[in-house]
Amino acid sequence: MLGNLHAGRFLFAPSSELGKYKAAVSLHSHSENSKEGLGFVPRYAPHIPILSTFYRLEQSRYTTKNGTGFDFRRAYWLPPLPPEVVVKSERERIETELHMRALISISDHDHISIVEGCAPSVEWSIAIHGIPLHLGVYNLPPPNLSEIHAELVAQKKPGDQSRVMELLCWLNEYKGTLIVLNHPFADIGSRGVQKVKKAVFRLLKKAQGLIHALEINGYRPWKENLAVASLADALDLGLMGGGDRHGCSPNAILSLSSSQTLSEYAEEVRCYKQRAVLIMPEYFENPVARKLQSAVDFFRSCPEYCIPHRHWMDRVYFKAGEGVARPLSYYWRRIPIWVRSSTWFLQLLTTRWVWFTIRALLRSGPLQ
Repeated sequence: MLGNLHAGRFLFAPSSELGKYKAAVSLHSHSENSKEGLGFVPRYAPHIPILSTFYRLEQSRYTTKNGTGFDFRRAYWLPPLPPEVVVKSERERIETELHMRALISISDHDHISIVEGCAPSVEWSIAIHGIPLHLGVYNLPPPNLSEIHAELVAQKKPGDQSRVMELLCWLNEYKGTLIVLNHPFADIGSRGVQKVKKAVFRLLKKAQGLIHALEINGYRPWKENLAVASLADALDLGLMGGGDRHGCSPNAILSLSSSQTLSEYAEEVRCYKQRAVLIMPEYFENPVARKLQSAVDFFRSCPEYCIPHRHWMDRVYFKAGEGVARPLSYYWRRIPIWVRSSTWFLQLLTTRWVWFTIRALLRSGPLQ
């Protein structure tokens, strides 16, 4: 089922071949500093049993009251865990389960999280001919973080391709920095997969030598990840694993190396096209079940990580007419019954016996 084309590149944990490597590299994680858009909600909410009924009723009420439906593009949410806790969970998993050295970096959306002992990184949002794409920029030089962050965030004009190239050239001056095109074929802007691929090919052609690797993503289908690996082969690019975690579960895809530091790993990828990727067992669980678990993580507190409880309504923001983003707790004195019912339903889905049944029913994972 896996085929032989990429057998030498991918390892599947547990594997006797892990002894060839000394370090596992955990990249592409998101913490509470990462602003995650909610524009996807209208695509999925109408198709989720029970939740779809609440969604349609509330959209109808909102439209009647305001003359238009609720614009989810003006809303965003924050993942549940602080960056320090994300790093701790990744490190514990790598060191205790894999018995390897842990090289870790968090890449929040357009925000550089600072964690002691962790290389600063960012997931940079760009647009190529109106198609949104994400670049993982890893191991940024600490003395220049403020300047780099200001320049990347300021680049917001979708048509300004020349500025994107200028910034990529600038970032490439830092020899220890790694630039990766994350989930290349993911249609994150709902523009159509073919348009996304066209934008990706344009970017990679124009930015030849400036983007060092493509990402094998922990939440994208296996068939899509294999297509990404084939593209890396064709263009002689490196390949790295990115878990893309937003909840409490550790990354399901890692990179392998024998490097001592993330700077050394960046050199491996930039100069020698390193392509060793480790697939953890949970990646092959059903993607619907895994995404449900991330959703439940968002609505619950995480006492196992010993962090103060922060209600989920303080982590969902909406920009009203004046353009100021405020949390839902500012607008709602009480949680509406339809929201309480929806969150209760999600939490019910992941109770021990219901969750066991769901996982048994949803056996097919991203290989299918």
